[in-house]
Amino acid sequence: SICGRLRRGDAEKVAQHYYIAFITLAGFDASGRLKSRCRAEYLWDLANLRQKVGVIEISRKGVLEKAFFIIPSVCSYLTETSKNHFVNNVNRTNLQTQLTEFSAQFDILYDEMKHQRIMTEHPILNLLRRSSGYREKLFFLNALLINLIMLVFYSYECSGTFICGDNEGLDTYRIRPGWNQVVIVLAIFQCALALTRQWWYVVERGLPKANQQIQRSSRTGPPSNPLLAWLPHLPPQQS
Repeated sequence: SICGRLRRGDAEKVAQHYYIAFITLAGFDASGRLKSRCRAEYLWDLANLRQKVGVIEISRKGVLEKAFFIIPSVCSYLTETSKNHFVNNVNRTNLQTQLTEFSAQFDILYDEMKHQRIMTEHPILNLLRRSSGYREKLFFLNALLINLIMLVFYSYECSGTFICGDNEGLDTYRIRPGWNQVVIVLAIFQCALALTRQWWYVVERGLPKANQQIQRSSRTGPPSNPLLAWLPHLPPQQS
């Protein structure tokens, strides 16, 4: 029930705060007794707590300090593609440039996480989101199968047969009977997969980018692009 989920959520937040207090105190425990107790046999649901509690290191007067915090639930909706793109392309000149670039990308990443959360809450969109990887593999394997059939069963026809002699003219080049229908079915299926891929790209990537253009144009004034001039008239995205 809703009340039960709320109670579990509140209990989890309390457990997270206790866990932060525990590992913070363990960092100041010179004896190591508290750190030795930070194991699954002593702390219930330790793996989940570690996933939902983050840490940053702060250098203050030459001393490196750790600050623990609860990771917002919306962060779980950040896609691996965006995460890897940010990690691989961030400017690593120094800590200041890393922090500056993260601050510049924060709004874009946050909008994407909110968009992914909306799609997760919609049953059909969530099904498409979860099956995206499988559909990509199926698209590749189906294309491979079509090309394999064409390679093996596409040959010359001579005098009504596919067995041609040395002196016979090679006039007709077509697929063997029966396999033509198979290729047509597979090709229709491939087109359906291709349309699904394009539609999903628009839903997953196109809509957040359009929303960013709408927000950017609302801050900078009327855009010169006619399409962007029309976009601000769309209803705002619901969060």
